[in-house]
Amino acid sequence: MKAYYTLVGLNTDEDFEGKPFWEIIFGDHDREVVEDERDDIKDNQENGVFHDIAKFKIITTSGKQEDIEAKVAGLKKTL
Repeated sequence: MKAYYTLVGLNTDEDFEGKPFWEIIFGDHDREVVEDERDDIKDNQENGVFHDIAKFKIITTSGKQEDIEAKVAGLKKTL
Protein backbone atom coordinates (compact mmCIF):
# COMPACT_ATOMS: atom_id res chain seq x y z
CA MET A 1 0.00 0.00 0.00
CA LYS A 2 1.32 3.41 -0.93
CA ALA A 3 0.77 5.88 1.88
CA TYR A 4 -1.78 8.63 1.31
CA TYR A 5 -1.58 11.77 3.42
CA THR A 6 -4.67 13.78 4.24
CA LEU A 7 -4.75 17.20 5.82
CA VAL A 8 -7.65 17.54 8.24
CA GLY A 9 -8.65 20.55 10.29
CA LEU A 10 -10.65 20.95 13.46
CA ASN A 11 -13.32 23.40 12.33
CA THR A 12 -14.64 25.49 15.20
CA ASP A 13 -17.90 26.16 13.39
CA GLU A 14 -20.27 23.74 15.06
CA ASP A 15 -21.61 20.59 13.43
CA PHE A 16 -25.20 19.45 13.82
CA GLU A 17 -24.40 18.26 17.37
CA GLY A 18 -23.14 21.70 18.39
CA LYS A 19 -19.49 20.63 18.53
CA PRO A 20 -16.33 21.40 16.56
CA PHE A 21 -15.68 18.82 13.87
CA TRP A 22 -12.77 17.44 11.84
CA GLU A 23 -13.03 18.14 8.15
CA ILE A 24 -11.02 16.75 5.27
CA ILE A 25 -9.18 19.57 3.53
CA PHE A 26 -6.60 18.13 1.14
CA GLY A 27 -4.79 14.91 0.30
CA ASP A 28 -1.84 13.64 -1.73
CA HIS A 29 0.63 10.75 -1.89
CA ASP A 30 3.43 13.25 -1.22
CA ARG A 31 3.52 14.41 2.41
CA GLU A 32 5.53 17.51 1.52
CA VAL A 33 2.76 18.69 -0.82
CA VAL A 34 0.24 18.27 2.01
CA GLU A 35 2.49 20.16 4.43
CA ASP A 36 2.80 23.00 1.90
CA GLU A 37 -0.99 23.16 1.59
CA ARG A 38 -1.32 23.33 5.37
CA ASP A 39 1.21 26.17 5.54
CA ASP A 40 -0.63 28.08 2.80
CA ILE A 41 -3.91 27.73 4.68
CA LYS A 42 -2.31 28.93 7.92
CA ASP A 43 -0.96 31.98 6.08
CA ASN A 44 -4.39 32.69 4.61
CA GLN A 45 -6.03 32.35 8.03
CA GLU A 46 -3.79 35.10 9.35
CA ASN A 47 -5.00 37.29 6.48
CA GLY A 48 -8.65 36.43 7.15
CA VAL A 49 -9.07 34.54 3.87
CA PHE A 50 -9.79 31.03 5.22
CA HIS A 51 -12.36 29.95 7.82
CA ASP A 52 -11.26 29.28 11.37
CA ILE A 53 -9.43 26.02 11.85
CA ALA A 54 -8.26 25.53 15.43
CA LYS A 55 -5.91 22.59 14.76
CA PHE A 56 -4.46 20.77 11.80
CA LYS A 57 -3.41 17.13 11.53
CA ILE A 58 -1.96 15.08 8.74
CA ILE A 59 -3.24 11.53 8.82
CA THR A 60 -1.86 8.56 6.91
CA THR A 61 -4.10 5.96 5.28
CA SER A 62 -4.53 4.11 2.04
CA GLY A 63 -5.93 6.27 -0.73
CA LYS A 64 -9.41 4.77 -0.32
CA GLN A 65 -12.03 7.35 0.63
CA GLU A 66 -13.68 5.01 3.13
CA ASP A 67 -10.34 4.51 4.94
CA ILE A 68 -9.80 8.26 5.13
CA GLU A 69 -13.33 8.91 6.41
CA ALA A 70 -13.05 6.13 9.01
CA LYS A 71 -9.80 7.56 10.38
CA VAL A 72 -11.28 11.08 10.52
CA ALA A 73 -14.36 9.75 12.32
CA GLY A 74 -12.07 8.30 14.99
CA LEU A 75 -10.34 11.60 15.80
CA LYS A 76 -11.18 13.27 19.11
CA LYS A 77 -13.20 16.45 18.70
CA THR A 78 -11.50 18.55 21.33
CA LEU A 79 -9.60 21.79 21.16
